[in-house]
Order: sequence, then structure tokens, then C-alpha cells
Amino acid sequence: DEFLSMLAINQPVQQGGKVIIVSVSPQCWASVATKYNISGMEALAKISTLFRQLGASKVMDIVLARDLSVVESCAEHLQRIHDPASTGPVLASACPGWVCYAEKTQHSALPFMSAVKSPQQIAGTIVKGHVAAAMGIAPSQIYHLCLMPCFDKKLEASRDDFVLEESGSREVDLVLTSAEIIELLEKKAVD
Repeated sequence: DEFLSMLAINQPVQQGGKVIIVSVSPQCWASVATKYNISGMEALAKISTLFRQLGASKVMDIVLARDLSVVESCAEHLQRIHDPASTGPVLASACPGWVCYAEKTQHSALPFMSAVKSPQQIAGTIVKGHVAAAMGIAPSQIYHLCLMPCFDKKLEASRDDFVLEESGSREVDLVLTSAEIIELLEKKAVD
């Protein structure tokens, strides 16, 4: 509903509106493929068609962001291995449910948490940074929608850690889950 409400009031960029860019996680198109008994590529095409019809300028796979997250996580791990002052493991921080749990109840785990952003937030950095620059617009002129498998990703996107200092814009403006995407596909009757 939040996304459809935004669409209803959005204007062209020249009139103060926003360019809509959608990032899709592989888990989401896999869920759509399973639901409709179609291939992954057909599911990605179905999702892309839906969001293009709704006004998205770009619909992008999040795989590049996922790969960058893995590379950065490996680099962080190697750095910690070679730092004599570093002790203990590197705990993954891509799951916002785990991060929230650790922050609230497992304070001793926090020094071991990875500093690497999740693929969702790396996608936000790419979209609001590189894509905005390539389009010649400010990050705040982009509405970045991420399609993710888990409701906790909404919590992650809303964290103050992920607001761009220069523009005050969130890296990810809204997250829709697989269930919400399927509901939207059915509501809009996309084939």
C-alpha cells in the first residue's frame, strides 16, 4: 500500500518527483517462480514487467551487490586474521534479525560483528551513488525499492545507519517482501 500510495502522488523528476529504481533479490524471483511454477528468468521478467508498468525506470538484480558483500567480507576476515590485536570470529551481519537480537541481548558479540553492509544496503549505495550520478540527478531524487525475502529487511532499511549524510536520503526507501510482491502481481494481474 505504501508503494502504491507513493506512485499515486509521484510526479516527473522535473516537477519534484522521483525516479523509481527497483532492486530484486534472487530469493524473491525464486519465490515467484515457485508460486507460479515458472523458471527463474520468467519470474524475473514477470517482476520486471510489473514494476515497469507501475513506473519504475530501472529494475535491477541485486547479484552484483551480493558479490561485493562477499568480497568485502573476505577482505575484512583476512584483515582480522592478520591483525594480532584481533581475537575471535567475524560474525555475519547481513541478517537484520540477528543484528537486532545481538544489539538487544548479546552485547559481547557486537565487537565481532562484520562492518560490511548487507547486499540490500550495498545496492542502496550503488543506486543512490553511482546510478544517481550516471543519471545526473541527486540521490534524493531516486525512490529505491528493494524486493527482499524477509520482513526484517524493512527494519534494516529504516535504520539511521543507512541514511546518506550528504542528501539525508535513505539508501533504500522501501522494502517489499516476496509475499507482498506476489500479492501485487495478483492485484495487478500481470502475466
